[in-house]
Amino acid sequence: MCTSEGNDWRARLRIAIARSYKKERAIARDAGIAPATLSRIKNGSAQPSFDAIVRIARATDVRVGWLLEEHGFEFTVAETQAILTAGLVLLHVFSRPPCWRENERPRWGGGP
Repeated sequence: MCTSEGNDWRARLRIAIARSYKKERAIARDAGIAPATLSRIKNGSAQPSFDAIVRIARATDVRVGWLLEEHGFEFTVAETQAILTAGLVLLHVFSRPPCWRENERPRWGGGP
């Protein structure tokens, strides 16, 4: 985490803060740290404990692995819920029988 390459987690922290749509003061409160401490962590002037990172990740609704450079893409809880909701709507729409009237049924190849 201390190498120049490892500082990318701070960029992801800034992304997590922005995507949470919370004020930094609220994130700091939820994480149990002072707002000034969160600001110093975000800007690189303070090195947080692992426990503080876990609490910040929870407060911003991201996984610790994503925050600390786990490879791969991850959706937030809100994005996952939106995707699942859209999937359920599509499932509902496409699992219903067609609403054709009996005398307006389309004829596909042959048949009476």
